Amino acid sequence: VYLAGKGDASIKYFEWEASKLFFLSEFRSSSSQKGATFLPQRYCDTHSCEIAVAYRLHRDSIEPISLRVPRKSDIFQKDIYPDTYAGIPALTAEQWYAESKNADP
Repeated sequence: VYLAGKGDASIKYFEWEASKLFFLSEFRSSSSQKGATFLPQRYCDTHSCEIAVAYRLHRDSIEPISLRVPRKSDIFQKDIYPDTYAGIPALTAEQWYAESKNADP
């Protein structure tokens, strides 16, 4: 969960697990933002534990930012990267509809 408000100078991010919210980290800046948008997960650097890449809109500029989970290791951290859409369907429409198959993405 990401919290970024218009006029704020920070973006806070949390993890939702087992019906509980855990604070992960916070991005701070000296300038306020007008808005923010996020890039798809495929743009994240998994070796630096980057969980999101965002653009912050300022009055007269756009700033790219990196949101990372603080970890001591620089190896791949499977627990912070859930499975996501790979661009390749797991089943065809015929398999799903006619054959009633089901598969993980």
